[in-house]
Amino acid sequence: MPGLSVTFAVSVLLTLSVGLESLPGMFLLLGAYVGGTYGGSITAILINTPGTPNAAATVLDGYPLAQKGRAGDALKAALYGSTIGGLLSAFALLFLAPQLAKIVEVIASPEYFAMCLFGLACTISLSKDNIVKGLIAAFLGILFSCVGLDPAFGTARMTFGNRNLTAGFNNVSHTYHALNSTLYVIY
Repeated sequence: MPGLSVTFAVSVLLTLSVGLESLPGMFLLLGAYVGGTYGGSITAILINTPGTPNAAATVLDGYPLAQKGRAGDALKAALYGSTIGGLLSAFALLFLAPQLAKIVEVIASPEYFAMCLFGLACTISLSKDNIVKGLIAAFLGILFSCVGLDPAFGTARMTFGNRNLTAGFNNVSHTYHALNSTLYVIY
């Protein structure tokens, strides 16, 4: 469904999978993730609206094919690409996870800073024609990420005395905590 992301679906189903055994719970979450990721391309191809952020690029090639009467070919290509990409990434994670864990252990503050600078540079470079728009987007991203509690010291930043802003602007965490507290009250 357009507007509901895969992350939202997994966070909602996460509260339902708590009472399940580990294998059925993982299958439920994996099925929601895989189905939601591919399902976003269906609306991207057929009605020119990406169902998930992952399907934003699918609109560029899939919808023109659907307009030419080749929607079935576009859907088939999206299915094959999603299946092959999912299998390759699953095998890569299976065999490369121990090596990636060793690399992640050595990441410290300088590396985080370099990754942040790289992300900002990518954001700015995406607006090729108007660099001012890219700078504004990067600045607003930094500004919005500063709202909430400081993770190091727990002090409130840019909340202006409003307790609702102490958690920041992360919609997924708000949804997850609200559903957990609701289910706790029900049980």
